[in-house]
Amino acid sequence: MSTYRDELGAAMARATQAEAQLAAAEASGRERLRAVELELSSLRDAADARRSERTRPVLITALAVMALALLLLGRVILRGQQRLQDAEAAALLEAEVARAREASMMARVAEARAAGRKELETERDAQLLRSASGPSADDVVVSPDFNRPAIGVAVMRARAALAECRAGAMGLSGSVLVVYEPSGRATRVTVESPALPAATAACVTERFQAQSVPAFRGTPVTVRAAFRIH
Repeated sequence: MSTYRDELGAAMARATQAEAQLAAAEASGRERLRAVELELSSLRDAADARRSERTRPVLITALAVMALALLLLGRVILRGQQRLQDAEAAALLEAEVARAREASMMARVAEARAAGRKELETERDAQLLRSASGPSADDVVVSPDFNRPAIGVAVMRARAALAECRAGAMGLSGSVLVVYEPSGRATRVTVESPALPAATAACVTERFQAQSVPAFRGTPVTVRAAFRIH
């Protein structure tokens, strides 16, 4: 981006230099014109004083010189103006090109950011979808006589009950760790979502803790389950 600004600054500097050259040429032409006018005035005064035919050729020559000087000055001014116009047009063109490049780069950056956000949302939705059927084998610490389908049903019931927690938390998601005792009761629920408001986390805890599973033998079972509040 700094390269584009440098190019634009260089173009404007060239335009400023062309303006300075034109001003110098105009000043030089004006000085020459004043010198010719002074010389012509002197010749006219001499002609009036002498009233002599000998001064007429000199006067004619002076007039011709002045006309030539005016013509040359006009050409210098026209050339300077043309160079100035060309420099300004080049500067404007370079500025447009720089702006177009910057806009294109910003569009690519925005597109890349949007693609990154879409990938994150897709991965999050996939994780929620995978968790919808209940905890996986890696999420369950197996004990003898433990009923896996029953835990899946309990988790699904708890997720459905989360509609009662939607106040101020619609669309939020997270996960919980639920500890089931051999009696089948959920004795401890830990919400692993720091972003949830405290009241919402308490509501989620109550909904998961309210669901029980059939009694089993062995040690307590810990289950991790994802959820999303709809």
